Amino acid sequence: MDYFKQRRAFRELKVYELHISVGQNSLYRELLDYANDKNRLDISFRLTNDVLMSMTGLSLNGLVQARKKLLKIGLIKYTKGERNSDAPTYQIINLIGGKDTLGNKQGSNWVTDRVIKKSNSQGSNWVTDRVSDRVTDRVTNLITNTKTNTITNTPFSSKSSKSDVGNDTSTKSDDDDLKNLITYYQQNIGVTNPIVVQQLKESVNDFVEHKTSLKESYNIVRFAIELTAQNNVHNWKYIQTILNNWQKDNLFTLSNIKASQKNHNNKNNQLRDVSNGWENRYDRKDPQLGF
Repeated sequence: MDYFKQRRAFRELKVYELHISVGQNSLYRELLDYANDKNRLDISFRLTNDVLMSMTGLSLNGLVQARKKLLKIGLIKYTKGERNSDAPTYQIINLIGGKDTLGNKQGSNWVTDRVIKKSNSQGSNWVTDRVSDRVTDRVTNLITNTKTNTITNTPFSSKSSKSDVGNDTSTKSDDDDLKNLITYYQQNIGVTNPIVVQQLKESVNDFVEHKTSLKESYNIVRFAIELTAQNNVHNWKYIQTILNNWQKDNLFTLSNIKASQKNHNNKNNQLRDVSNGWENRYDRKDPQLGF
């Protein structure tokens, strides 16, 4: 199973067909990342509830509900563990192709079929515009024709031409940007590990896939790190939440993100001024009553 292709297939399902909550998304991503880190993408692996709760920030009930949803829609396999003995067993369902794909169909065909079925109820124009343009371009290009950068191990955008692959100048620039981002993280948040580095690269790719330039995508992730440090928080989860919220709000350029942030800060300042006004009102003594 190809990790990056699996992530892209999952994203296409979220965009076009599935309703995935933040908790469900977090659980699936953590399971996928863990399986990739342990070279167990194609086989089962064990993880305790406590570890998953720590990784996702979910409560026990939240973990159980998120797991039920992922099981129901067929994204994972799960076998309950023995209390005080064996941890539960998980396995990632391959969305790309092979014997274990969802619906017993082959990879991107399954994604395309699901999207087309849903879109049939919304008119032929929608099918033509959305399915043809977005599914054909993004699913086919991202899942089937994704190129891999051999230095940073990050996939090129589907817009990359063949002449870009192996371009030393482009690759070196990307490598330098990644190194600078890692250094910035270490200076402001804390030490990194292979998982954090991988998540930084994935976060950059998330914005690249929404047609944000690679350079600006690095700057967006850097800005999220900056905001996290300003709030005196020193963990990756906080950064990830910020980035997820921006994507959820369709903010894919640094200028739009900063404008949204400024608007948010202005609202907070207004609320603070109102609150201070009420506090000051009660702090002042009444000249007639003397208190």
